Amino acid sequence: APLAALTARLHKVTRRLHKQFAEPLIAQITAAQALEIRTDVVSLVCDIVAQRRFIRPMAPSMDPQFAVYEHGLNVAMLSIFIGVELEAYIVRERPRLSPSEARDMVSLAFGAVFHDAGKVSLSDEAQAHHGIYEALRGRTRPVDYEQHAPLGYEFLKDTGIAASARQITLNHHQRFDGAGWPNMAPLANGRPRGPQRAHDIHVFSRIVTVADALDALMIDDEGNARPAVAAMRDLADARVDGWFDPVVREVALRRLPVFPIGALLRISDGRFGVVVRRNSLQPCRPAIRMIELDCRNWETHPAIDKCEVVDLAWLRC
Repeated sequence: APLAALTARLHKVTRRLHKQFAEPLIAQITAAQALEIRTDVVSLVCDIVAQRRFIRPMAPSMDPQFAVYEHGLNVAMLSIFIGVELEAYIVRERPRLSPSEARDMVSLAFGAVFHDAGKVSLSDEAQAHHGIYEALRGRTRPVDYEQHAPLGYEFLKDTGIAASARQITLNHHQRFDGAGWPNMAPLANGRPRGPQRAHDIHVFSRIVTVADALDALMIDDEGNARPAVAAMRDLADARVDGWFDPVVREVALRRLPVFPIGALLRISDGRFGVVVRRNSLQPCRPAIRMIELDCRNWETHPAIDKCEVVDLAWLRC
């Protein structure tokens, strides 16, 4: 019931975002609108942190503009989950703040929700695109795609939102190896700065970069949902090693449950099994309890403990 209520809340917030901000002529949001959305985000953060469980992102929408905000909420959920696991790391990365201020998940979540807000006024191709598709799927970058970062930054101008949240819209395509964008020189009052790199990138942006890529990888080339295990495999691909903070990516790969406990699986030899234990070191390889096909009927076959327990460590993701 709590998870169902949280899912309903996510859909409600997504509808509100789409209704208020999908009009391409809206270049900025007001402080009052930002405060209203922040209230929703605070509630979401509290609910997700209280659950301490991964909530599977929402399925992609057929409406490109609506999908931008669904994606934003998905990225916010993933970012919070990663952030909770990385609280100590976040505090170390923000030494000028007190520990309670440093691990402000509300700013992380708010920036994640609006990280792609600048896409709303762009072409459908740009709205559906993600940079990781270029590296892993051979996609060509739409000509207007890079505009969404500065447009999103402008979208949150004069809202009173914390700078740590607003900078996420600008910097979520910076790469840990320094090969990302945008070039910060035009935004740094003439100081000779190009793309950011490594720990110069705000830790919140580094978290959202991983969450953003992971959610994008959960959609195939036709816009349909992909299995989480396929997205996790792609996130671990050596071709994008330099993109992400290795600490953040490692936590995402190890702590986000690809196969939740209780999930019914069919393995390569045709047998069925139920996930009974996660593998924190290798999330793609949980332990499952093998069952006969009829064992899925718990009323008929209550003695499931007699079924065989199999470690899937030998299987490829």
